[in-house]
Formats: sequence, structure tokens, C-alpha cells
Amino acid sequence: MAWSLSATIPACNIPLQVAVVNSTYGSPTIQSLRMSKESQLEIIPYPSEDSDHAIVFDILGVLRNIIINGVNQGTVVQLKKFILDIEARVAGKQYDNTTPNQTTILNLAMGGAASDIDVAYNVVIKNFNWSFNAGTPLQIEYIIEMIEATTQ
Repeated sequence: MAWSLSATIPACNIPLQVAVVNSTYGSPTIQSLRMSKESQLEIIPYPSEDSDHAIVFDILGVLRNIIINGVNQGTVVQLKKFILDIEARVAGKQYDNTTPNQTTILNLAMGGAASDIDVAYNVVIKNFNWSFNAGTPLQIEYIIEMIEATTQ
């Protein structure tokens, strides 16, 4: 079963669709999406010299980090399902050995309709944080940090 997140950016309060069979998660929205790509460099400063003498090796590859900040509104049951399903992925469901490549598919439509997928990434969820505020009992704020990867 493919698990996916879909969003249209840039805008505020964009629907986040978490596609899992027979599941409902309330109304998750994305407040911001931040993406970065970094080279995993091996850096060796040269003793007693300035930074222009540092030795740098580019032998470890590149990582793409994706962070989604959002809000989800729904019933207590919907919010609990949203939290438990994402926590289950972090706790090992994204590494299910019975199905190859159990990554999450992150589909992004850049400024178009949600149905117009401009780019898709295979991601593994690295961190999931959520918070609840007493003043808004049927709402949570969440942060999902992902790494572009495969679990093969």
C-alpha cells in the first residue's frame, strides 16, 4: 500500500492529504514547507592556517531534508488517528521488510492545483512532533521532518 502526502505550494492553509485506505484525519493543513539539500562533506582544517587552506572531500553523497509545519483540526478520534498513524511510521512501519521500498511519497504541486503533481519525492519520516493547546481543544500543531531516501 502506498502512503502519500500531497500539497500545493506556495500558500497558507493548504490541504495536506494523507492517503491511507479507510482512514480519516480531520483537516490537516500545511503552514510552511522548508526544503534543503546538503552535501555530506568530510572537512579537515589545515593546522595553523586560515580557512582557505582547509581540505574538503566530497565522498559521502547528498541529503535532501524536508520539513512540514502544519495544523490539523478534527474530532478527537480523527486527531488521535492522525498522530498514531504517523508515529507508527516513525516507529518502524516505514521499514517493513515484507514490501520493498516502503517509503512515503511526498507529492508537491508548485502553485498549481492539488491534482497537478509537479514533483514527487520518496521520503522517510525522521521526526514527528505535535502540540496541543488548551484554548483550541480540537486542533493540534505538528512538524514532520523527512529525508529523501529509500528503505530498500
